[in-house]
Amino acid sequence: MRRPLTIALTIWLVGMALLAGCETSFEVFGDSDEIYSLFGVLDASQDTQFVRVELLQDSMLTDTGPIDAVVTMKTMSSGETVQWNDSLFYFIGGARAHNFWTTEPIVAEETYRLNVRRSDGESSSATITLPEEFRDPRFTAFPFSLINLPVSGNVCARDFDMEVRVEELAALEMVYYVPTRRENETVFRKNYIPKAVKFPDGRFEVTIEWVADLIELGQVDEEVGLQQMINTRAIVLRVASAGPNWPDNALDDETVALPDAVTFVDNGFGFVGGVISKRIELPLGDYRDASCFQ
Repeated sequence: MRRPLTIALTIWLVGMALLAGCETSFEVFGDSDEIYSLFGVLDASQDTQFVRVELLQDSMLTDTGPIDAVVTMKTMSSGETVQWNDSLFYFIGGARAHNFWTTEPIVAEETYRLNVRRSDGESSSATITLPEEFRDPRFTAFPFSLINLPVSGNVCARDFDMEVRVEELAALEMVYYVPTRRENETVFRKNYIPKAVKFPDGRFEVTIEWVADLIELGQVDEEVGLQQMINTRAIVLRVASAGPNWPDNALDDETVALPDAVTFVDNGFGFVGGVISKRIELPLGDYRDASCFQ
């Protein structure tokens, strides 16, 4: 089974939070033919698209001025071309990045050509094909409302099963919004792609261990105790289908964050993929019981 490059969805999942703690500049050999690094995802489910664009000789820590780049996107079926807008994002730790954006609609099963041109005519480009639409995930063992659980003695439903039919998974994660002892809120994410099983009929199945996830959060965050787990504000399932040009190999966060680490861009470095995503907020009831976490 293919191992999807799930980390490339970081922009879609957390709005470029991958760069929030980045304090790494990079250097490229002077005789390199590559022009730009591109990093992002085209998501047909979102109304705005973002792609990070950097000249390879620039540093994400020191570059604060305009970038010598014009970004255009061509819809291959119609030949229509639109120009993207530039914006400079600032992140914790002093990192900065040029995120080009557009509100041009992105549609399922379409192919797009993203081109980044320098003033001397040199350019880098990426071709992105979107997957087909898919139905909402089905919960095959979900006879409860998560924390609003049927409890018999000290026994409660600590997990549930989910299935979804897509060609390939680009993302499958649970997101927990949990209060802390200081009356703030922490967001805890758990990647479930490694646990998902693909069957010959094209469906993926996975068991979501939501109680274990919250207990894990309590073990790594001293501001989250039993009462905070019980008072979880929201639980969200995020799932995304990957386009046909999604890479087979899986890379870790630090590797894919480096502009010269992956080369899915013509005359450049980086990765731009196509996805269709769904965000499903799972119901929380009024009944909260500590026995689930024992």
